[in-house]
Amino acid sequence: FGDGYFDLGFIDADHSYEGVKDDIIRWYPKVRPGGMVCGHDASWEGIQKALKETIHTTNCVRFTDDVWGHHKGLL
Repeated sequence: FGDGYFDLGFIDADHSYEGVKDDIIRWYPKVRPGGMVCGHDASWEGIQKALKETIHTTNCVRFTDDVWGHHKGLL
């Protein structure tokens, strides 16, 4: 899939810090500007670290069941 192809990307696979960071790096460009990149287990320390290092924030929208969301280009 080309960059900007998806309106929404949901990351919930490898829960290691390295795996989540790699998933964000690979999938973030695939979501169009103004789209939403989300994932599971927002409270996990490794996931928060990966978010901070890749999209430079842990200030993501928090949904129910420990789901995080980042409105691309707006937060």
